[in-house]
Amino acid sequence: MNWKFETISAGIEKQGIRDNDIQVFDQFRIPSVVRESIQNSLDAVLDDTKPVRVEFRYGDLDKAALASLFDIEARVKACHQDTHLGTEDQEVLDEMVSMIEKNSISVPFLKISDFNTLGMQKDRAYNAFAFSRNINHKQDDTSGGSKGMGKSAFFSNSYLRTILVSSLHAETGETLFQGIARLASHQFGGENYYFKGFFGNEDFLPTTSPPLGPLHTNFSRTEPGTTLGIIGVWEENSLEIEIQFVKAVLKSFWLAILNKKLEVKINSLLVDSTNVYDLVCTHWPDYQGNKTGENINPRQAIETYLELHEAEKFTASIPHLGQVTLTLCKYPEFNGTISYFRKSNMLIESNRKRGNSPHMGYAGVFVCEDSHGNQLLKRLENPRHDQWSAKNTKHAESKKALKSLEEFITKCYQDFYSIQLGATLILSKLNEFLQIDTGNHKATRNKSFEKLSRSIKPVKRTTKGGGGEKKIFGLRCFAQKNLEGQWVYQASFRGKENDPNACFEVLVGGDSEKAGKDNKIPVLAVNGIPIPEESNEIKVPVLSGRNQFTFVLDDSDKHSIRLKLI
Repeated sequence: MNWKFETISAGIEKQGIRDNDIQVFDQFRIPSVVRESIQNSLDAVLDDTKPVRVEFRYGDLDKAALASLFDIEARVKACHQDTHLGTEDQEVLDEMVSMIEKNSISVPFLKISDFNTLGMQKDRAYNAFAFSRNINHKQDDTSGGSKGMGKSAFFSNSYLRTILVSSLHAETGETLFQGIARLASHQFGGENYYFKGFFGNEDFLPTTSPPLGPLHTNFSRTEPGTTLGIIGVWEENSLEIEIQFVKAVLKSFWLAILNKKLEVKINSLLVDSTNVYDLVCTHWPDYQGNKTGENINPRQAIETYLELHEAEKFTASIPHLGQVTLTLCKYPEFNGTISYFRKSNMLIESNRKRGNSPHMGYAGVFVCEDSHGNQLLKRLENPRHDQWSAKNTKHAESKKALKSLEEFITKCYQDFYSIQLGATLILSKLNEFLQIDTGNHKATRNKSFEKLSRSIKPVKRTTKGGGGEKKIFGLRCFAQKNLEGQWVYQASFRGKENDPNACFEVLVGGDSEKAGKDNKIPVLAVNGIPIPEESNEIKVPVLSGRNQFTFVLDDSDKHSIRLKLI
């Protein structure tokens, strides 16, 4: 088997090494290859009563034993020798050639295999994968991919821009094997060659199986499914790389794993429904982290879905999207984001601005299970499948579906917090205070929730007291009734240092009080323990790190609360 590149003649458009499709994934190579490979496998499930299994395993290939495969390095160097390279192309190829010289004896590879999947049929799925660009062959409305660009994530992870594909199709039993490289148009041996090459038969078509030897050992298939080898990965296997893979799997696919649609093995570690929550807690011991993007913390989302705190699940059939569910959960340390999923159970985005309040202290998980709704939402996705936006499509109904989704989120949020005519809810994250006000205001018109949100004004910061900026931060407080009908206030914050003798003063304000006037109501109990003396002070030890306590006031009304560290 040898590499085969098509010769090109004058007038044929040339391709540089900076492939726009590949560059989309260059910034987040590992998360991208995790999302794209697992998404492809979930789209090709063979038996949906069992989980799809995807395995990631690192290895090394000896260059001397596979001289014909590693002839691709000479092609990369030929691209590098082009005298008309621009600065950016030169920089990319400098890095690629540097990696070739670094790995002079053996080349690291990443093997990605799936099980309980259909595999690829040569004339259909594989033809679209190997011989087309920006063409999506998937017909299932619930499939994850929709742009046909996802395969570029595999090439992005290879400094040789080279992959191997081996597949066994479940229905026909046919097998195939081929190598694919996406370089740049180049001159080699006096001829001009196309940017794309194939390792296999002379006719550019795949063979039936890998040749005997290391390729057969590592990439042959004995059961339905597909194995893909990324040859020449940028970063070799290490504990740090394994952690990146685990976290990428958990961030994007915790719901699919929890619902037993998916199992993932990373080298020797198996992630399944029995340990997915424990692994999330291991890698994210608290709720700190980005609200969106690659550094998102999924812990609040999985705890919301599991309803581990005060939660409510809303299920409805809404216009355009059909059957959807939204689980909302209250917890002081949650950051107010909602995670959005389609039927594949892959995370699309986490968002604080899509119909929900920009405030803190809650989280949500949205899932669309409807096939037609999934089709509309797919049209709204960007190439990396991590955003829904009306800007990504011209399809009219998809834009209407997005508006319907946002209206559903707003309605559920209002119902969850019982936001009604004349009621306001304030859940602002402040260093010192969090104010809650649900009093009935006179002459208040029924506003839309967006207008209501804009009308909420944050509590002013003070430099004296109010949380002791040097001692505690992130102080939040919310209230809910207990079985006895009492309002129980829960305060949470993070302490900078230990203070065993900390004391908070509880100040309350109501609608009838004049602005700026603080009122004092005695505290009945702290953490469920009655307070013998009449006082509005709470004495609790403050620890370095996360702290939390509850208290009950000697009053049946619910009040706006201010806590001052004194």
